[in-house]
Amino acid sequence: MEEFIGGLWHRFITRAATRSYPQAAVRLESIERTAGILFRALGGDPGLRVAPAGWRGAIRVLGIVGSPGWSGASPSRRRGHPE
Repeated sequence: MEEFIGGLWHRFITRAATRSYPQAAVRLESIERTAGILFRALGGDPGLRVAPAGWRGAIRVLGIVGSPGWSGASPSRRRGHPE
């Protein structure tokens, strides 16, 4: 029963999250400076900047783990970290 309800919930949330509102689209160039200030104000690394990721960084294939937040690398070895 729990898995059934979980499946219904997942389907509902996925459909709600994938709605598209093209009229509300914002170009990154128009908010890049403000987004960078907000990023650093909320504790973001001052050495990083807000910039377009490009297709290579935006496309992700889920493997065996299947979790969107899992990268398989320790935090110090992820791209963008100096260590």
